[in-house]
Amino acid sequence: MSDLTKAVDQVRAARWEAWEQMASKLRDHHILSIELLRTQQNETLAVFTVVKDGKPVQYVLRGDSSGANLRALVTHHCPPIKVGPFHHVEALVMAALTSTSDTGVSADSIAMGEPPPKQPPPPEIVSLGSSLLPTAFNLGEVAASS
Repeated sequence: MSDLTKAVDQVRAARWEAWEQMASKLRDHHILSIELLRTQQNETLAVFTVVKDGKPVQYVLRGDSSGANLRALVTHHCPPIKVGPFHHVEALVMAALTSTSDTGVSADSIAMGEPPPKQPPPPEIVSLGSSLLPTAFNLGEVAASS
């Protein structure tokens, strides 16, 4: 394991420990973190860290390059997530948690690694992600190019 990979693991563990301390003092549904990322495969990710039962949990949504066509990424299989009467989001089991490069890490290594296991997101998180991802990666990129 490279020094850089070890450093990423240490940062991930330190963040998780801090979120565990915060979550123990907060009510359910408080958002601890929302991370919006572009992967090396030109896909977009929204990683939500939320308080549930006094503990932090993570939900991950993956979209296409413009932040649309969302899919939930989970550690274990779960059924599709219903969002309204006509829409649902498929949950994909994460085959590889992070992309690797020559250094063994990628820009999404800290957000996508474990701990924690990735949970099936509730419809409210899916709804929030379907607003945030396209705004950041479609409209946001148009605004940034002006």
